[in-house]
Amino acid sequence: MPLPGDRATAAVSSLGQASGLESAVWIAQLARQAMLAELEADPKPGLVCPDHNGAHRDMDYAAFRASAAALFPFFTECARIGQATAATPPEAAMPLLRQAGRNGEAAMYAATGGVNTHKGQVFSLGLLAAALGRLLRRQESGRAPAGQEAAPGLPFSPRDLAAAAASFVPGLVNRELEPLRASLPRRQLSAGERIWLQYGVSGIRGEAEAGFPSALRAASLIAEFSRRESMDRVLPHVLLHCLTFVEDSNLLARGGRKGLDYARNAAFQALAAGGMFSEQGRRLMYAMREDFPRRRLSPGGCADILALAVFFHSLAIPGRDEQGLWPQGRPCPPEDAEPWS
Repeated sequence: MPLPGDRATAAVSSLGQASGLESAVWIAQLARQAMLAELEADPKPGLVCPDHNGAHRDMDYAAFRASAAALFPFFTECARIGQATAATPPEAAMPLLRQAGRNGEAAMYAATGGVNTHKGQVFSLGLLAAALGRLLRRQESGRAPAGQEAAPGLPFSPRDLAAAAASFVPGLVNRELEPLRASLPRRQLSAGERIWLQYGVSGIRGEAEAGFPSALRAASLIAEFSRRESMDRVLPHVLLHCLTFVEDSNLLARGGRKGLDYARNAAFQALAAGGMFSEQGRRLMYAMREDFPRRRLSPGGCADILALAVFFHSLAIPGRDEQGLWPQGRPCPPEDAEPWS
């Protein structure tokens, strides 16, 4: 039976295995494996891990695995939409992507028994899958951007990809969220809409419209730390960083501004102690993993950002068709881990 660390290693080692497949299927493979890499990362305070349900009573590791599998056809469809609309203005793809998103959400709910495991990633990774399909098709016709920091084997950079995804949703916040200040719809508000009205935080809509700045920042941290550390430690460590700069809508929904500030301060303290790269930092991280569920805190927005960062990073891995991209060995919690206070 594979060890937990082996599962995390396998999730990213397989990122390049589909390079010989049809490009849309390869893109879907990247998206699915990014989701699985985030899922396998452990510890993740308040979030579902292979052996811990975090702050969630309605979802577990098996549900997330089932959801990731069920969403594979959705990501393939998004990539093909990006390809099929590559010669048209990017906004023209949105009606098709919205319908694909509704189908993807339905598949997710069917696989999980009605539990929302990946709704944020349906939107955000769906946009990136469509954008990558669009850029690859435009590359074939000589219209892809020539990125100054192009990914190995690709003529464009992660920032080019982020910009292409943002081009699908110009004015999204003003169009979908701003009108709520003047008039509420007769339907029930979504969690993102409620957070916008209460805190002015635009969530994943704002992240996408701005060109995924938080995800790109997290991807750059993955690239930096993975030069010297195992990915099994890098991803939880980068999650700590995300907690310090992401305005996490899920934390706001569960704990309000006080809960967000509490989680942020805990992350700052763990990072100051070395985070996942020191014994004391790991003690604090595992203490946070036990503490956050007691406070109902779950940084689902940061988890989405981490999955997006893995997707960006996977495009920038030299030799990503090789095996063993991630060293093995997820750390075990120290026996003398102190409760978080």
